[in-house]
Amino acid sequence: SAAQSAAVVFLGQMNLAEEQAGLVSFNSGATLNQTLTHSLTQLTNAVNNLTAGGGTAIHTGINTAQAELQGPRQDPSHSKAMILLTDGQSDAGQALAAANAAKQAGTVIFTIGLGGDADAALLRQIATSPDHYYYAPTPDDLEEIYLAIAGQVGCTQ
Repeated sequence: SAAQSAAVVFLGQMNLAEEQAGLVSFNSGATLNQTLTHSLTQLTNAVNNLTAGGGTAIHTGINTAQAELQGPRQDPSHSKAMILLTDGQSDAGQALAAANAAKQAGTVIFTIGLGGDADAALLRQIATSPDHYYYAPTPDDLEEIYLAIAGQVGCTQ
């Protein structure tokens, strides 16, 4: 899909010799699809194996990602960043609580609302700042957004 292709382009921008990335998907629950790794192959496979599911439990995705960012595979000398992509609505209270805990722990959160059903107001609040929120009308708009985020994170080769 265009969304998966855009994520793979983003991963290709990363200097994975020095940086790590992982992947968490969420619907009614969350799955750690790929632990933090330096392997572009493992990350690309994880992205390409994603399937769409029902539900938008944003808080489970944030909590699962944050646990990995603070877990034994993380490099304490690296800054922590999370990119949250969603096309739906979520429980605002739970999502904000999870986001605030992650931000207080030092994680920078970027949010991307995909399509008209995404809760833009909530995603702006979850993001570290308004500059960390993006709107993608269609999946075809994601590649440009991911490239902008790569520049902001400073993870480009």
